[in-house]
Amino acid sequence: PLAGFDYYTGGWDYRNTHYWASLGFSAAPLFIIATIWFVLVGFSFCIAFLCCCCCCCCRAQQQKPLGYSQAAHRVALVFLTIFTIAAICGCVVLYVNQANFSNAIAYVLEFFLKKGLSIFDNLMSVMTALSSAADNTMEQF
Repeated sequence: PLAGFDYYTGGWDYRNTHYWASLGFSAAPLFIIATIWFVLVGFSFCIAFLCCCCCCCCRAQQQKPLGYSQAAHRVALVFLTIFTIAAICGCVVLYVNQANFSNAIAYVLEFFLKKGLSIFDNLMSVMTALSSAADNTMEQF
């Protein structure tokens, strides 16, 4: 956008102002859509809340029994609380062990890289030996 709407070809240089302008320009439609969606959903919830709390027809429906006992509501609330706590604990465990997992992956990759380089070096030494043996036999004839 800053260079006459030419394509940005500078890579991921976060110090370049053209990079940030290109990033903002390409993300602007999505941010606009998200903002419109957020405003519309919020406005819809406000209208629904005002309709249910202020209208007389909704108040009459609120006084009718829902058909579920208080015990069923309590059990549902207990299960909701337990599953929410379990989800929070799972997120904490994943967050804490992410560094250990990353270190383990880095160790495995380093191990495979060293083994691959070792195999490459062995193959190169065999190829060098075969090449020198071929050169020696050619010189003898």
